Amino acid sequence: MYDLGTTLNLEWDKYKDYVSQLFEYDTKEIKSSGVKFDGEKRGFPVKV
Repeated sequence: MYDLGTTLNLEWDKYKDYVSQLFEYDTKEIKSSGVKFDGEKRGFPVKV
């Protein structure tokens, strides 16, 4: 459980860290066809 209001008021970097823990993806930024992604999960790019 989490407080949605608090979560939505996080700074962008802290929000991305929170989401990465929630959805269990690697936060290593990658590029594919010139598009920047926020991470990767099971070999698939992730965009937050």
